[in-house]
Amino acid sequence: SPGTDLGDEKEFYRHYFLIENNRRQDDYQPIISLARALSKRGEEFDRATQEMLDVDQWMRAFAALSLSGAGDNFNAGSQHNALFYQRPSDDKMLLFPFDMDFAFIQSPSASLSSNADLNRLRRNPNSDHAFLGHLHDIVSTSFNREYMERWVEHYSALLPGQNFSSILSWIDQRSSYVRRQLPDEVDFTITSGDQSVSTLTTTVEGRGWINVRELRLADSHESLPLQWLDTTRWQVTVPLRFGEQELQLEAIDFQGNLIGTDTVKVTSSAADFDANGQVDGQDIDLLCGQIRLAEFDPRFDLNADSLIDHADFKRLIQDVLETGPGDANLDGQFDSSDLVHVFQEGIYEDDVEFNAGWSQGDWNCDGDFTSRDLVEAFQHGGYVSA
Repeated sequence: SPGTDLGDEKEFYRHYFLIENNRRQDDYQPIISLARALSKRGEEFDRATQEMLDVDQWMRAFAALSLSGAGDNFNAGSQHNALFYQRPSDDKMLLFPFDMDFAFIQSPSASLSSNADLNRLRRNPNSDHAFLGHLHDIVSTSFNREYMERWVEHYSALLPGQNFSSILSWIDQRSSYVRRQLPDEVDFTITSGDQSVSTLTTTVEGRGWINVRELRLADSHESLPLQWLDTTRWQVTVPLRFGEQELQLEAIDFQGNLIGTDTVKVTSSAADFDANGQVDGQDIDLLCGQIRLAEFDPRFDLNADSLIDHADFKRLIQDVLETGPGDANLDGQFDSSDLVHVFQEGIYEDDVEFNAGWSQGDWNCDGDFTSRDLVEAFQHGGYVSA
């Protein structure tokens, strides 16, 4: 079994695991790492498998195996007849079904989860939701009588001496049984109320059925970092901008279809450090002063990394104010009016420390207006000529 840690010596694994590619390398380290991850317990098991496996891909493979009714197979608890492949791009281990000759022989009402490793993986709500979601997706799209009927007819025509009708009946019974094991359907909805926060992100919670594959903000193709708290309760972290905003979340199913939307209002006061109701140059100067103090104040931690540094400065300038170095008057562009203004202040390289703010030409957050600020502004490439 891949869930048995046999130690660090590859010879202990050679009899049980056959290398099928790159045999000359004789590298058993990937399977040793897999065995070590699957042999852990509790939270260590969860951390190790999330790091080692493409868990979602394993859930898809297990779902297909569970539906197939194959005996004498890794999924059926035999702990053999499986292929494991380490993906070179990220070193994640993938699971592929193998030796499916004995498909359709188990009872149509056989357990959905007969594999010990699968049962342990499903203790994680994200994995459990994915497994059930993949089951539902497959029985809805291909593993059902309507879809499989034409394939049974096709193979019956090619092999007239073999009766495939029993397979079709078995698939019909199995898919019906699986549907009955799925949780009751729930509508997609946000359960969090309207919020007022002092950060540039917020946590939104809600409910959704197992057919929810991902969540997106309206008009965005980027998936949000989604966590399932149990089979139907979700939690997601959403980026914000300063001020009041209405967040519309879209639920996407396993086929990429929009299956639900809901909205929540969030007001963010992030980066309004002087609490005057707007984010302006004074707030930039307060952040830069805090960076130079090298003291942690959570109000200034705009990127939530528990540090107050230039990453927060960059977040304020680019993401909150949506501008760049050189824009002294914060009108959204760097042009000659900004240069005229900062030189009229008369403190360019005046040898007085920390006497410049954003509107006086300190665009690199060091407290002074020098040639370094001009270089920073022009290298940024945002200068607009008349």
